Amino acid sequence: MTKIGHPAPHFRAPALVGGNLLLLDSTGLRGRSFTLCFLPPLGLLERAVLEHRVQDFEAEKAFFLGVVDEGALFFGPWQKDLWPRGLTLTADPLGRLSRSFGVSRYRPPARCQSFVIDALGILRYHLVHDLNDRGMRALLEILKATASASHGQEAPSDQSGTEAEGRRLVGTAKERAPMSFPS
Repeated sequence: MTKIGHPAPHFRAPALVGGNLLLLDSTGLRGRSFTLCFLPPLGLLERAVLEHRVQDFEAEKAFFLGVVDEGALFFGPWQKDLWPRGLTLTADPLGRLSRSFGVSRYRPPARCQSFVIDALGILRYHLVHDLNDRGMRALLEILKATASASHGQEAPSDQSGTEAEGRRLVGTAKERAPMSFPS
């Protein structure tokens, strides 16, 4: 399991990118912040939420990668008609990616576990949220805050050796503004 402030695990997985089946390598995402979101089984409502919100991630110049358990993702009507447009999805039928990030394969329905990884490949945030509009907005706000903090100061030197290396100061709870959700 990867800890916050440490490099995210390297992975390679088949992915649907723009309707095409490709092999996605995490090293190809270096230099760009991205969110790795372990999704519950997708129904029509969840697909609509993802399709709507993926445009917001693109506007922030961030990459959203959804991970589903079903290997059936790559067969049949998923490829052309039912998968959310503009969203990159990958399958984790054997659970290797889930294990490397410490995610349980038995998640409650409609709950996601998301990881924000910065442009240097460092794991910056872990969030468990609902797969609805409010949960996706919260994830987007965290991504924005993490991206702006990555341009901030280096971590203070009074932290323990390995944790201080490569970490950026995100701020203390007193310094952070409370998260707001537009109505």
